[in-house]
Amino acid sequence: GPHGQCTIAEIADMVRRMLNGPKLRYLDLNIYNQWIRPWVHPLMVLARPDVAKKGGVYLPYLQSNPTFDTTEAQAILSKAGIEPPPVKTYFERIVKFAVETDFGRSSKS
Repeated sequence: GPHGQCTIAEIADMVRRMLNGPKLRYLDLNIYNQWIRPWVHPLMVLARPDVAKKGGVYLPYLQSNPTFDTTEAQAILSKAGIEPPPVKTYFERIVKFAVETDFGRSSKS
């Protein structure tokens, strides 16, 4: 829910830190859509058609950083004594597992 969520920037920064990546730089969405996407998308279709086709469904989430109403889920879970933890408390564990399993391509050692 909103009380335990992270922004896209916070999640990206956690991944960057865990993978020792460079500092993130962000690009204005209008510049991307007008100047970069027309060149990158056709190349992506050729190189990774699966990503080009399926990846687009995630763009609205990355662009708007939505918040979802979890009122009903929280009501059900609280009756069972369950309080979902904030994303920041477990997200690194997910990334670590993804890296250890080569993002699902191998079994965990």
